[in-house]
Amino acid sequence: MSKGKKKNIIKKFNISNEAIIALLILLVFIIFIHIKYGALLAAILLIGIGIIIGIAKLFDLVKYKKKKRRLFNMLLIIFFLLAITLCLGVTGFCIYVIKASPEFDITKLTKKEASIIFDKDGNEIGKFGSELRENVVYDDLPEIFIDALIATEDSRFFQHNGFDAPRFLTASFGQVLGKDAGGASTLSMQVIKNTFTDPAQKRSHGTDGIVRKFEDIYLAVFKLEKNYTKEEIIEYYVNNLDLANNAFGVEQESQVLFGKSVSDLNLAEAATLVGIFNNPTKYNPRTNPSNAAMRRNTVLNQMVEHGYITKEEADIASNIPVESLLTEKTNTSPYQAYIDTVYEELTKNGSKWNINPNANSILVYTNMDAEKQKGLDDIFNGVTHKWENDYVQSGVAVIDVNNGNIVAIGVGRNKTALGYNRATMMKRQIGSTAKPIFVYGPAIEYLNWSTYQQIIDEPYTYSSGQSVNNADGKYAGQLSIRTALSQSRNVPALKTFHAVEKEAGNKKIVEFATNLGMTPQIGYNGTIFEAHALGSFDGTSPLQMAAAYAAFANGGTYYEPSAIAKVVYRDTNEVVTVKQESRKAMSEATAYMITEMLRTSVQSGAAGGLALKGVNLAAKTGTTNFGASTKVKNHLKGDAINDAWICGYDTQYSIAMWYGYDEIMKDYHNRAATVVGYRNGLFKAIENIIMDKDNKEFVMPKSVSKVCVEVGHMEATLPSDFTPADQITFEWFKKGTEPDKVSTAYQQLSSVSNLNVTYDKDNTKVKITWDKVPIPADAEESYGAFGYNVYYGKVLLGFTSDNYLEIPANANISGTYSVITTYEIYTNNQSQPAVFNYTEPDPTPDENNNEENNQQTP
Repeated sequence: MSKGKKKNIIKKFNISNEAIIALLILLVFIIFIHIKYGALLAAILLIGIGIIIGIAKLFDLVKYKKKKRRLFNMLLIIFFLLAITLCLGVTGFCIYVIKASPEFDITKLTKKEASIIFDKDGNEIGKFGSELRENVVYDDLPEIFIDALIATEDSRFFQHNGFDAPRFLTASFGQVLGKDAGGASTLSMQVIKNTFTDPAQKRSHGTDGIVRKFEDIYLAVFKLEKNYTKEEIIEYYVNNLDLANNAFGVEQESQVLFGKSVSDLNLAEAATLVGIFNNPTKYNPRTNPSNAAMRRNTVLNQMVEHGYITKEEADIASNIPVESLLTEKTNTSPYQAYIDTVYEELTKNGSKWNINPNANSILVYTNMDAEKQKGLDDIFNGVTHKWENDYVQSGVAVIDVNNGNIVAIGVGRNKTALGYNRATMMKRQIGSTAKPIFVYGPAIEYLNWSTYQQIIDEPYTYSSGQSVNNADGKYAGQLSIRTALSQSRNVPALKTFHAVEKEAGNKKIVEFATNLGMTPQIGYNGTIFEAHALGSFDGTSPLQMAAAYAAFANGGTYYEPSAIAKVVYRDTNEVVTVKQESRKAMSEATAYMITEMLRTSVQSGAAGGLALKGVNLAAKTGTTNFGASTKVKNHLKGDAINDAWICGYDTQYSIAMWYGYDEIMKDYHNRAATVVGYRNGLFKAIENIIMDKDNKEFVMPKSVSKVCVEVGHMEATLPSDFTPADQITFEWFKKGTEPDKVSTAYQQLSSVSNLNVTYDKDNTKVKITWDKVPIPADAEESYGAFGYNVYYGKVLLGFTSDNYLEIPANANISGTYSVITTYEIYTNNQSQPAVFNYTEPDPTPDENNNEENNQQTP
């Protein structure tokens, strides 16, 4: 066979082999593409086969030249060793990237939205969550925003499959050459990076950076783009961004910056928002408006370059000052105090809700009255109330007495988000505001005392022998418990506590207080020490006090205070409501009678400065003292006091207010001489914006009787017809315990008997005599001397305590003489007159025989 023929045969044979190899490659590729990591293996196989074919061609060129063939074989061995090493390295790296890549969990792409809080009328008042976020769907995004996003972040987004090779190579070579050639990541890769591979931004450099980049490519191409549409990928991108101003996602950032939804953005706003994506801190419009403006202009230029807008449109948008686009900055919600109370109720240990609003996306519907809360906030912020100084503090809770709903809350001045809540977290001694709870409520409930119950305010001691004193350092003697409570006398309170303890037991006092939601300082045997009567124990909060006093207002039912009405989970629409705890804490009679006693305190007692027109207020004040050693140690004034309280309510709302200082300070502390005015002024300001001023009356239950009694008796006594009006008062009794004894103190005195009138002619005197009336046993010294008024006709002849009266005889001594039994000063109960008609005898020898006795008595 000729050489030429041989070459032709070899050529034909080679062509056939190439065809067969091509078919085999196609077959392997088809098989590999359907198995895990098949595309990657197929690509590696194609590269390997191409290298082998190339080497075979080179082998044909040198196989007939011995020296070149030997050198070629040596180079070929080295090449194959390097190629095998490289292939193994590349394959290993690819496998490592695949294995090291985080699990593609779709749930991580759907970020939790912020929890939203609403007031009682369904109006949004704020948000909370570890990330404040509102998710949007693609259709909510305006076209101008999408154009700005694509032009700036990924111009070929809708053409590539998650990996933009030209962009990647350009960026990579630029970085090698030390030039800024833009980012290599597509939007899809950024979604992966932000969610899976580098959420903390800690894998951007060195080997970690390279591995992370290839993880981004792998997950973007084979997981994200393979399973989700471009529109869905954009949703994931814009909702998962961690932006400036503690906002997550474009909707939340748009609300924070511009006060509007992203769907309503104009060109200048959209470009500004997209510009933030590159570096949220550097391009934050609030803190770096000049940087934000430059970045916005870059975005606008990119939009012009890619044909989305004209140069004229870009110029108009770029000339708008960034600052003019921004809404007024607010660090916290105007209702932050209430929001923090809601958060505390949701998450505190033992919470009936047991929901973490940071980990769960929820809608929280609250009981807040926005108007009243704003009024309270204005007071605390100094807008509508002038505070004593910059250091004094207060905590206030306002509760609807009919259901326990927290209407408004005052957590303190200079509020910071999730700071110390003086309305709920504080525990301070409550002073005399304890008396209705630990003293007089139990006395009425368990001993059936009336509001008239008498007690002696006199020197008295604790069981230890330590003296107990009243605030004024004086003793008032005998008085009713209504007067004692309204005037906040300490001795009667301690005496009453001891009486209840003796007759009903200490544990009944504990039961009464704990039924009102109080947490007394209970000893090892389940009892409390007697200082609770005056509020001296480890203390409580305004919220607990407001809830306790609310039971007096509503007829005796305690409602657990709550800021939350219901919770709705945003992802499932599951509605959660928790039954509000309630219990009968006392009888209607006890609640009403305490209310009347506290109304007296406002009308004529220690709380008199709290009266407000249109408000039917019942209230109790209280203060606590520093010990003598504390005053000396801290260089306090002699009249320094610690806590100042007011608890007051009408038929709708219960308000508990603490006023004082967080710490003991030499130059700033409450003083007895001034604190009443400051405390009362603050409460009246609060009362003015909370109470409805409708003068609605408390309804007396059928189990209570309102009875007129005569004052001054140890035992309740009904007045007589002759009891002076100023000696009659109204008091309240439980039905069946009303007094039935009528007082004799002011009953009409008895008339004298055996009245007689004689004439002493020798001495020219008229003598009037009678039998004495016994002096009443209940005669009061203030009535004056007990005796008799003697009259001639209508002329008073004189007063005497004897049983006779002599007067000089007048020209005419005949006429009507009368004697009335009476007190010299108090005359309302004087007797009916005893009357004697005297006729002067005829001056004849037998005149003595003609004398006529005409005594008359009624």
